[in-house]
Amino acid sequence: MFFWAYSITVLANVLDISWLFIGIEKFSVLAIRNFFIKIISVILIFTLVKSQGDLLNYILINSCSILLSNVLLWPYVKRLNLIQNVKVLRPFRHLRGTLALFAPQIFSTLYTVLNKVLLGYMGKIKEESYFDNADKTVRLTFTLLSSLSTVLMPVIANEVAKRNTKNINRILRQSMVFSLCMSIAVFFGFFGLSNRLIPLFLGQNFNPVKYILKVQAFILIPMSVANVVGSQYLVPLKKSRQLNISIIAGSIINILVSIPLINFGGAKGASYAVLLSETLVTSVQLWMVRNDLKFPGIWKEIFKYIVAALVMLEIIVLIQNIIDGWLSIAVCVVMGAGVYFSVLFILRAEVIKMGMLLIRK
Repeated sequence: MFFWAYSITVLANVLDISWLFIGIEKFSVLAIRNFFIKIISVILIFTLVKSQGDLLNYILINSCSILLSNVLLWPYVKRLNLIQNVKVLRPFRHLRGTLALFAPQIFSTLYTVLNKVLLGYMGKIKEESYFDNADKTVRLTFTLLSSLSTVLMPVIANEVAKRNTKNINRILRQSMVFSLCMSIAVFFGFFGLSNRLIPLFLGQNFNPVKYILKVQAFILIPMSVANVVGSQYLVPLKKSRQLNISIIAGSIINILVSIPLINFGGAKGASYAVLLSETLVTSVQLWMVRNDLKFPGIWKEIFKYIVAALVMLEIIVLIQNIIDGWLSIAVCVVMGAGVYFSVLFILRAEVIKMGMLLIRK
């Protein structure tokens, strides 16, 4: 029954045309749709899911919400009046390019899921639970950080069509500066908060997740860089080969190191394997675009982010020594962010200048 309930998501993905609205930069339609569907889903979960016996209800709510979310986009397509004559459509002309983009998704899924499978296969069920919770927390955060790619990909593709190289480099530099600024801050934030956050969020039984989360959080930095180089540069410029090579290299390394690391270190070993894989993917991509993309002064900016993050970390530790519970988490997030950006303002970081220009506009 659970399998059939989850199968609804297959139909939901067939009907998913969010890519169309991303391509024509109609993000407001997606945002409004997601907001209301998520609110309804949360209300239904709190109303209909009361015990372990309501697991089927929980799965159906999640699956049907995805289906409804995608179905609601179709009325907008009719308003756009895009398809005049179905006979002129030639969908299979894009098949080769689609497969080239599909391949890295397979390998990426392989090395992100493989560690969980291996932990379970080796009988380390508790370790798999520890790793899974840390991994989900980090990747959920990365989804927020990578949202910029969704916005910038059609913009860069448009500049590529116009052959405006200068604008492409400018946009990519701004994206890289922003991505590094946020990922470094979030990593240090997790590093400082994990000891307090995990017992509150998961309970005392999940104390081993504290260390694993600190290791896992570091992958946000290479993943953010790869997101800029891969999703925002290689994909719009149709350089799928370079993207595939980097991800395949990461998958191979993950397979080679996961088994011995998991065998000796359990969930900690799995987290180190993921860290090595993600770092390699980013390193290969940077090596491949070294002659095409130049970001002068970027190391100076990174140094500023690290200094600001270290000051923020000291403040977080200090606050946790004074305040307990969820209040300490809330105060740490607000005060930490305030201190981080204040230090960047004092250091005259480029990201602050970008933000001030955006506010003026």
